[in-house]
Amino acid sequence: MTFLQNLLALNPRKQTHATLHSTAAKKQVKKQWKRNSDKNCSNCEKLENNFDDIKHTTLSERGALREAMRCLKCADAPCQKSCPTNLDIKSFITSIANKNYYGAAKMILSDNPLGLTCGMVCPTSDLCVGGCNLYATEEGPINIGGLQQFATEVFKAMNIPQIRNPSLPPLEDMPEAYQVKIALLGAGPASLSCASFLARLGYSNITIFEKQEYLGGLSMSEIPQFRLPYDVVNFEAKLMKDLGVKIIFRKGLAVDGMTLHTLKEDGYKAVFIGIACQNSIKKMDYLSSCMCASVNMLEKDSVKGWSSCCFSCISGQGKGTVPHVDVSSVTLYYNLQNSYVLQIKIHSKVFQCFKSCNKQHQAEQNQREGLPEPNRDSIFQGLTMNQGFYTSKDFLPLVAMASKPGMCACHSPLPSVHGTVIVLGAGDTAFDCATSALRCGARRVFVVFRKGFTHIRAVPEEMELAKEEKCEFLPFLSPRKVVLKGGQIVAMEFVRTEQDSDGNWKEDEDQVVRLKTDVVISAFGSILSDSKVREAMAPIKFNRWGLPEVDPETMQTSEPWVFAGGDIGGIANTTVESVNDGKQASWYMHRYIQSLYGVEVPTVPELPLFYTPIDLVDISVEMAGLKFPNPFGLASATPATSSSMIRRAFEAGWGFAVTKTFSLDKDIVTNVSPRIVRGTTSGPLYGPGQGSFLNIELISEKTAAYWCKSITELKADFPNHVLIASIMCTYNKEDWTKLSKMAEVAGADALELNLSCPHGMGERGMGLACGQDPELVRNICRWVRQAVHIPFFAKLTPNVTDIVKIAMAAQEGGADGVTATNTVSGLMGLKADSTPWPAVGRGLRTTYGGMSGNAIRPIALRAVSAIARALPGFPILATGGIDSAETGLQFLHSGASVLQVCSAIQNQDFTVIDDYCTGLRALLYLKSIEELEDWDGQSPATMCHQKGKPVPRIADLMGKKLPSFGPYLEQRKKIIAENKIRLKAQSMAAELAEKKHFIPKKPIPAIKDVIGKALQYIGTYGDLCNTEQVVALIDQEMCINCGKCYMTCNDSGYQAIRFERDTHLPTVTASCTGCTLCLSVCPVLDCIRMVARTTPYQPSRGLPLA
Repeated sequence: MTFLQNLLALNPRKQTHATLHSTAAKKQVKKQWKRNSDKNCSNCEKLENNFDDIKHTTLSERGALREAMRCLKCADAPCQKSCPTNLDIKSFITSIANKNYYGAAKMILSDNPLGLTCGMVCPTSDLCVGGCNLYATEEGPINIGGLQQFATEVFKAMNIPQIRNPSLPPLEDMPEAYQVKIALLGAGPASLSCASFLARLGYSNITIFEKQEYLGGLSMSEIPQFRLPYDVVNFEAKLMKDLGVKIIFRKGLAVDGMTLHTLKEDGYKAVFIGIACQNSIKKMDYLSSCMCASVNMLEKDSVKGWSSCCFSCISGQGKGTVPHVDVSSVTLYYNLQNSYVLQIKIHSKVFQCFKSCNKQHQAEQNQREGLPEPNRDSIFQGLTMNQGFYTSKDFLPLVAMASKPGMCACHSPLPSVHGTVIVLGAGDTAFDCATSALRCGARRVFVVFRKGFTHIRAVPEEMELAKEEKCEFLPFLSPRKVVLKGGQIVAMEFVRTEQDSDGNWKEDEDQVVRLKTDVVISAFGSILSDSKVREAMAPIKFNRWGLPEVDPETMQTSEPWVFAGGDIGGIANTTVESVNDGKQASWYMHRYIQSLYGVEVPTVPELPLFYTPIDLVDISVEMAGLKFPNPFGLASATPATSSSMIRRAFEAGWGFAVTKTFSLDKDIVTNVSPRIVRGTTSGPLYGPGQGSFLNIELISEKTAAYWCKSITELKADFPNHVLIASIMCTYNKEDWTKLSKMAEVAGADALELNLSCPHGMGERGMGLACGQDPELVRNICRWVRQAVHIPFFAKLTPNVTDIVKIAMAAQEGGADGVTATNTVSGLMGLKADSTPWPAVGRGLRTTYGGMSGNAIRPIALRAVSAIARALPGFPILATGGIDSAETGLQFLHSGASVLQVCSAIQNQDFTVIDDYCTGLRALLYLKSIEELEDWDGQSPATMCHQKGKPVPRIADLMGKKLPSFGPYLEQRKKIIAENKIRLKAQSMAAELAEKKHFIPKKPIPAIKDVIGKALQYIGTYGDLCNTEQVVALIDQEMCINCGKCYMTCNDSGYQAIRFERDTHLPTVTASCTGCTLCLSVCPVLDCIRMVARTTPYQPSRGLPLA
């Protein structure tokens, strides 16, 4: 076999016959190629000391872009309605799709100061994702959490500080009310959120008191590193501290005598309590774990009326059953503030269980002062960690301290867990304990819970992770006994639980299950039993559940100056809800403080957005004597169909608009329908994000009088916005003179002469009929120049041989600039029966229409750059495929001064302007940061990853490269596991030095500085160097082994890539000519790079030169 035959051995070939392999053989062969986990646990991945990210939602830039493009960006989006912090999810995903990661992060952090934390740990399936309209489609909902995490992580890497609202006066000039002392107790999510918003409002004397040595509350101490890394919480706190918020550690309620009373004496005008406090009766974890004997709990006949009671006791869900209870007569009342508290009335007898339930769990005092006290079943009384028993409140903080670098200055060892572990509970905390136990050395983990799989309260994402890591689930079991041997736990006994036909849960003492185990972790929730903390909160009133009385709308307690939220507020059950509690409280704290100084604050909240120095970048630009607030405007097309639409666009922030083209009444038009259709250039893509549109729409159906009146009104209301009137006439001097003067008198800032409409108008001697002949263009421009004094621009067609000649003619005629370009004439598609689309009337007739959108961007860029090279300094209004700040910058670099947009608005709405402006500001600002010079715009250098998560380079660990499938994947996992165990001896918890923010070391460029910047790189083919060659370099650690590079190189290139038969690892050979086809079809971003060739390039001539 020749070298070429060997190289082509795996290249696709036409199938000429059916293939046959035995089933037995295929069962063995498939193992070679499997990427998903093997069902056989004999090869389970060892996870000890491996705290790498395990979230399914984590995305690389490639994954984020694909997912963001899939989003529909719905009107009145249900995802936003399901988000506790009310994130504008549609908008931030739009920004991600447009590669404006700063804009996305700004949108996220404006409503949620802990946006990165929530992107990682939010139960999105129960919140935003649960309302996604794409749930109604086969492909399913958007990975909103992953997109949120991606955008905020990119912004985190930018390392840019938060700043005060630029509209606020300097701190020293702020009113006295903004300098009052404000205290926040606890540095958990609620307090961090509240402090952030208060600081954004302008308050400058804010102090958080945290009794621990770390911030973040339970998010830091109980959510494992592989779900929420330490540096994430630290990053969000750092942003808060950028605004001047102070944090004092080792100080809090009931510490060194601190009380609400002492805070008031110290001059604090407002206090927010955000400490962890999970009341026992509030949590269903606790209700379902209630093990009290019903007979001892019920005070029969002693109380008349209503009372509160644990449903577990009444339904027989607890240890015993309630005798003689007719459950059909039980009435349940849902309490809105504490959704798991049930009130019952059984006939005329009312049973009060709260006191006796509470009594059982208050027997133990929490040695960790002021922290939530874990619920302990009576069978665990007296058991210690040394015997193999942990509560979640013992176990998870130990894991966090040992695995989160920076949380503790000393080296804390992981909990000593071995052999078999039983985790009791079925909430998110239980599954965190289960997956953490594997990382602490457990060989096998059983998650045991009282009810069935359909009653599991944990979000599906958490349960699925535990399942993938081979945790075993045992439902319908209630703990009965812990078996000790030699003072160590060796087993547990359970009884079966069953649900009867009436829905009541009972325990069958005859069905006993005994499980051997070495460690038991109880994850049954927690309570706050520290009376000192409660006393320190005097004089606020407490409700019957032991929590402060809190107004759910204002988060205000019985003391007007004291607010509360998060766990202690009694409403929030998740991190994101706690964040929203703090956000909510901040506004009403603001109203309260201002009322002390007699200042009225609106009842409708108006909290400030998130700001950084990027938002101060000036993106205004001057062109032809006109000042544009930003370079983005409406093209003369469908978005400018009416005056009211232009008005809404200006209100949204567009810098300028070009009216829909209008004519004299004698040339008025009537459109046909259908006339605007999706393009076929993006393949079978349905919905927004179309790569092109085709239209056979004519100019405006509205009269010149309407447009002149509209121009006058719009300029009166928006004097700082540029309004350009687009006009069209036949080749007639009188008509052009008349219409241009009408527009000038109406108050238009400038005119655009439509000499390029590719359909319909040319047949009337207008549009394209005038724009393809340089002489006609020159004369029309001369007529208009003689008629008006305002600037005007000729709109050029790309449907010519040389657009530069047309631009030169316009300049010679006195035009102040040109618009390049109008749509490209084309025929978009024909159906299988040969009929066209769009098809008009019964005859199903069509005509060549104008294609717009991203598909014509290369044509438009060529036109703009060619004109800019030929006519330096000549103003160009670019249009044709501008759909983001990134693409807008490409046109600016090519020589355009301002940018017109149409198709992108057809794909979305007017609000995309906010994304364009923030994106352009970010692109300009990042050019001044030396530390980010290796970034491509807002895209950081691509890390070595698989599935969006960083992977170690196996070649560095073992000296050879391995793909990520089949037996090679198992080898990779084994090598990584061994390396993690070796690293265990090293201190993971060394304190991290706080990274200083990046600051500009170079001037931030203005728009005028970037116009034409790329022209120096554009020339003729003869300008190119054929001695400085490149070759392809494939990163085999990132490669997903699809072979696309191999196939395109074989059948469209130079047969320069070898594809290994067993490993499917591609290797570039010396035959590579650097054509770059392989990179162009590679599905993984930056898996292939083009690098300088180190040997002289010798072309293959086929036959020697004569």
